[in-house]
Amino acid sequence: MIKGTLLSRDDRNDPKVKAVLDAVECLDEDVAGKVLSHAVQRLYKDLYVKNNPDVKETTGRITANHLLGRRDDFGRGSQPPGFDHGDLWIKNGKPFSLTWHPYALDEGTLRDLVKWLDERPSLYLTIHAGSWYYPFVTLFMELRLRKNLGF
Repeated sequence: MIKGTLLSRDDRNDPKVKAVLDAVECLDEDVAGKVLSHAVQRLYKDLYVKNNPDVKETTGRITANHLLGRRDDFGRGSQPPGFDHGDLWIKNGKPFSLTWHPYALDEGTLRDLVKWLDERPSLYLTIHAGSWYYPFVTLFMELRLRKNLGF
C-alpha cells in the first residue's frame, strides 16, 4: 500500500479506507482514475452548491453574455477561450456564475483568456483543481461579476 501524505495514520488504518485503497490499487491506472473521479464527482458539485447557497443550474443557453446581462447572439466572445463542459448558475433569478471544465490550457489559450478578460473588466476568474466534470483530469474555472464579490 502506498502511504499518501494526504491521509492521517488513523485514516490509513481505518478498515474501510484500507479496503478502498486496496481495491483501487489493484486496478490499472486508467480505470482507477475513472473510479476515483466517479466517486468524488457528485461531492465536488454538491460542495459548490453548499458554498454558494441558493444557486441553481440553468438549463438554457450557457454563455458569458448571460452573466454580463447582455443579449446573446452566440457571436464572437460569447464564450471565454478554453470553454468546455460549462454550466450557468443563477441565484435569486439572476445569473450568478459561469463555470467550465477544460482538460488543459496551453499558453496560447491562456493568453487569449487574459485578453478576453481584459475586455470584460467586470468579470473575475477563479481557477482550481476541484472540477466535478472529470475530477483529477479537468480544471475548474469560474467567472463571477466583481460587484457580487465585493470588489
